[in-house]
Amino acid sequence: MPIDIRSRIPAASTQPATGEDQALANYLDFYLNRRRGFEPEVIVRAARDQELLGFDSSLFPQYATRAAVWPVVGWALAHTTRLKLVAAHRIGVQEPAIAARTLATLDRLSDGRINVHVLQGRGDEDLQRDGVFISKEEGYERSHEYLDIFVNTLTATEPFSYHGKHYRIEESRSDVRPVQAPYPLLSIPGTSDQGVELAVRYADVHTVPTATPELAAQGIARTRAAAERLGRTRPIGFWGDANIVLAETDDKAWELAHRIGDAVAAVKGEAQEHQYVHGDAYARDVTNEGPVWYARLNRLSGHGYTLVGSPATLANYLLGLYRLGINIITLGGIGQAYTKDGVLLDPAGEHGLLRQLIALLHEGALAIDQEQDLRAAA
Repeated sequence: MPIDIRSRIPAASTQPATGEDQALANYLDFYLNRRRGFEPEVIVRAARDQELLGFDSSLFPQYATRAAVWPVVGWALAHTTRLKLVAAHRIGVQEPAIAARTLATLDRLSDGRINVHVLQGRGDEDLQRDGVFISKEEGYERSHEYLDIFVNTLTATEPFSYHGKHYRIEESRSDVRPVQAPYPLLSIPGTSDQGVELAVRYADVHTVPTATPELAAQGIARTRAAAERLGRTRPIGFWGDANIVLAETDDKAWELAHRIGDAVAAVKGEAQEHQYVHGDAYARDVTNEGPVWYARLNRLSGHGYTLVGSPATLANYLLGLYRLGINIITLGGIGQAYTKDGVLLDPAGEHGLLRQLIALLHEGALAIDQEQDLRAAA
């Protein structure tokens, strides 16, 4: 699988900054001052900007109180020509056969530019807002049934029936076939044993931590071991998600990162630190920063790992993860904050460095692929 450099699509603008602290806190788009609702101009401008920057794909997340995913992803696809859109889709908010036909329809309309990221949910509060009251164990049981039907709807050539504990359908079929064969790329997160098993059984891609090479290797090894234990024969890809702080030099990037940390704490309050909500099974015992990981911002935001450095340093680090098997790499934060009129906010002036980093990653990944092809042919 070639490298896929990913961003995130914001649905709404950021409140105007009232001072330097707020401007810096907005830098990584930690949703500290995000407007409610959504603004179509922001979605279009963000998708187009990300395409021009060289991103390969962009994720639109799902929350119970925010804009519906499928229409937003379709809107972004309609206003771009190359960028792939990744629809976050929470199991249980829509019947699986309907969700699969929606995905196939958008894949046809965009000529194969949509993927899907299947989620269990973002905690009980968010699930209950959508009327979902279910235990974690029942949730995973339901997820297996859901994905059985979802995948069958995308691939079955004849009508099929399914009788499960949570879902039942009779003589279901879809006349809409996706462009991508056998279906659009399906990714699943999760660091619990149940999450890893679900990904191994159904996903093309599983998410793993990016904070350190050791944590990434541990996550990959765990998933591969589960795949072997469960008898999976096809390969599985890996996705590493991070926010980034960029500057011309590493020293300047760390200076900026510490200023952002102080600003987020000033806006939000240091006492409200989160635990390691991303990759908790791997990172809960890790307290040190390094070599590029700024753990404090993870704790302050609960919004994923933050990696710090110059374009060259981060490219070298992330290409090391690519060599380990992480094919999809999210560069979050920069380029995700907009005014209500769709004007990009770039308080640290690092947008050009982001373009440079993306180019370095594409060039480096191509060189690694060619090197591995030569080795395989020898």
